[in-house]
This record gives sequence, C-alpha cells and structure tokens, in this order.
Amino acid sequence: MQRLHGIVGDIEPFRSPRDGTVIRSRAHLQDYMARHDLVTYDPGIAANGQRSLAERQRDARARRELMWEKLNRTFSMGNKPRSNRVKD
Repeated sequence: MQRLHGIVGDIEPFRSPRDGTVIRSRAHLQDYMARHDLVTYDPGIAANGQRSLAERQRDARARRELMWEKLNRTFSMGNKPRSNRVKD
C-alpha cells in the first residue's frame, strides 16, 4: 500500500451500521464516535483488543534495549547505583 502525504478530502456520506445515522463529514464522524464511545477499527489489533505476540515481543525487546542503554550510560559516567532501602 502506497502512503501519500498531503491534504485529505472529506469523506463521502454513509449510514452508520450501528443505528442508521447518516455521517456527512469527518467532524460529524468524530463527534458521533465520541458520543457513542466508539473507536476506529485498526486491523493491527485483534478482535479481543490485544496486540499480536510478535508486536508485544518487539516492544518488550525495545524497552529492554533502552533500559540497558540508559544503565550503561549512567555507569560509564562514574555514577553508582542508588539503593532504595530505607535506613534504620
């Protein structure tokens, strides 16, 4: 799928499958969805609202790498780890 950047035109009017309301513009769609507590369908999210296992693993790996990078940077500057223990 090719992504194009620029100005996006308004949407064609359509009837909501939920209650038959005619949606005539993006602003009307946004208001309608907010009023009825709806969200836009995203094919990257499964029907149960969960991300795929591969996406969760990728995100966890990125968080680990970021944490190690920050730790290495901190210790390479001569800083010592802090203890969270309460002193008696």
